[in-house]
Amino acid sequence: MYFTISAISFTEGMHWLLDRFKSKHESKSLKILTGHRVHSITNDSGSIMIGYQHRDTLGEARYDKVISALPAHALAILLEKSLPETSGLLQKVQYYPVGIAIAKYRDEVFPENRRAMIFDRGTPLSNAGAYGVNDLDMVRYTFSGKTSRKLISENSDPEKVIELGEKITTPFFNIKDNFKEGFVYRYFTKGLCAYSSKHHLLLDKIDVNLKSIPGFRATGDYRRGASIEACFRAACECVDKVIGD
Repeated sequence: MYFTISAISFTEGMHWLLDRFKSKHESKSLKILTGHRVHSITNDSGSIMIGYQHRDTLGEARYDKVISALPAHALAILLEKSLPETSGLLQKVQYYPVGIAIAKYRDEVFPENRRAMIFDRGTPLSNAGAYGVNDLDMVRYTFSGKTSRKLISENSDPEKVIELGEKITTPFFNIKDNFKEGFVYRYFTKGLCAYSSKHHLLLDKIDVNLKSIPGFRATGDYRRGASIEACFRAACECVDKVIGD
């Protein structure tokens, strides 16, 4: 049996997506469990024992191979009791805050030949881009970096944060007098993973320690980066290792 742990970052949208995926792809050979919170991973006589909670019920399940797709800080908490040394190594991976806003405007914001822009470290807005290939009226604002951390926190007013992003992007895109029809905003205190110059050595130590639970492997944003493309590459590499074991 195979089991994958994934991080749910968004309160509603991702749950809907997972439910849709489950309804279309679950079969006799593929079992998809949603709404389960894993609280322990241990080695049990060569198998992997997963402790979990589903609603108000505690349970355990045994698996041959397990892949964790959690961020490093979340996996560190999960392994705190069973693999304290590995947990300590995972806690060394640095994360920094990021604010994400997606705003929809009445008219198109971007021309077809310019759909994104990055900004220097002197502004709280690190980049702004079209949220979709053809959705030129939707903007994804990303607030990160040292300047952002000075001006924006988890207590900041989302509308004020977006207004700040609009002020910065107005000279470059069609923002002024373009009515904003709606937006969503989320601030992650541990949002972006940072790599040191010796990050690869830390990953090697983590992988060596994880071998004390045979069949257990871990992937995540701390492997190849936080972009969805980088996470997919890291996941593919992890699956290849699990299959090869």
